[in-house]
Amino acid sequence: EKDHAVYKADATAIARELGNPRCFNVVILGMAARHMDYAVEDWYKVIERTVKPKTIEINKKAFDAGYALAE
Repeated sequence: EKDHAVYKADATAIARELGNPRCFNVVILGMAARHMDYAVEDWYKVIERTVKPKTIEINKKAFDAGYALAE
């Protein structure tokens, strides 16, 4: 923590609050994505192509929650 930025979050709790504890990994992805050179819209496209259609919206919300945490 002394030499690097460290972000901590209870991703499982955040995912539960959103309504699906299984999307905790997308919360973490959102946190990591904040520090990558890709637009949020590009990440949304990845989510749309890789998750089941019925879970797209909850995964986008999980991504956004993680993204906001890593400000």
